[in-house]
Amino acid sequence: MFMKNAIKKTTIFMIIGLVAMNSSCKKFIDIDPPKSSVTSEVVFNDDVTATSAVVGIYFDLINYVGFASGGPSSVTMLAGLSADELHNFSNVGVYQEFQQNNLSTRNASVLELWISCYKTLYQINEVLEGLNESRNVTEKAKKQLIGEVLFIRAFTHFYLVNLFGPIPLALTTDYNITKKLPRSTSFEVYNSIIQDLTIAKNNLSDDYPWIDEDFVTRARIRVNKASAAAMLARVYLYNKQWDNAETQATEVINNSKYALSSDLNTTFLSNSSEAIWQLRPVVSESSNTVEGFYFLEDLSLYKSFVLNNEVTKAFEYGDLRKNEWIRTDLLIPEPIYSPYKYKVYTSSTVTESSMVLRLSEQYLIRA
Repeated sequence: MFMKNAIKKTTIFMIIGLVAMNSSCKKFIDIDPPKSSVTSEVVFNDDVTATSAVVGIYFDLINYVGFASGGPSSVTMLAGLSADELHNFSNVGVYQEFQQNNLSTRNASVLELWISCYKTLYQINEVLEGLNESRNVTEKAKKQLIGEVLFIRAFTHFYLVNLFGPIPLALTTDYNITKKLPRSTSFEVYNSIIQDLTIAKNNLSDDYPWIDEDFVTRARIRVNKASAAAMLARVYLYNKQWDNAETQATEVINNSKYALSSDLNTTFLSNSSEAIWQLRPVVSESSNTVEGFYFLEDLSLYKSFVLNNEVTKAFEYGDLRKNEWIRTDLLIPEPIYSPYKYKVYTSSTVTESSMVLRLSEQYLIRA
């Protein structure tokens, strides 16, 4: 698993304020910060520990309760229910509210989405502040890492503004500021997103950064310059800046790193030729994607997220996506259809990664 590989040679494996340190360590009595945190001097003492802090943010994105995880409280599941793409067989109230487009102010999944996003933003802002203050991280590493976290901040704000509209624009960890933040307009949020992505694109390398030296290939897990261009294309599209959207999408399409998959069964594999940015599952040694687990697990508790039957009827005859990306379980009284882009939910090896940005979207944006 990439997270385990990324941390095994470092003493820090998550970011400031969120690292659970060993309570038996004698050094606890020698430092001032609480036991759930580490000093920025330690985290940003060199390139390795600073990189580990950034990798920890990727880890949280794919965690079960994260908004980008593909889990029950993720954008994937909840927006799928709201859009009538998914159907939920359970009697769980929070999911029924999304399915019926009748959200209450007490819906726990809405709260989890909100908390997950702002937790990520806090982590990002803390890392940004640590990097900017550090004198020990090399300029090359600092530039790359700042680009990565600015990208993830823009990515997080993008989902917040689309889910909630005007939101508090959190760009600092200073509690005295954040506790008084008013809602920023959607226009202001999008300006911040574009600014972050533009800086990120200038900072990021063309190649995907290593997770660590044990990785044989450069997995498409940490973002690169093309990732920022792809996200910019989407943001410009949402803002009706057609020319800018076309320019960014064309840049990605013309990049020789990426190609449409001729075999649909390979599209969602780790390091697929279509993958611009993926998240590698890190929950356990036997897990693949969180989406695969919840869509394909046979236990009734998890088999409650299925495709709406109307979605399956929308495909034209001969559409290979229906044949390859939808699984039919012949049950009584009627068949059940499940998303089948991810075909593995448990395995001794990880073969699939959660797709966040892929080349096909860039063709759609440009069109």
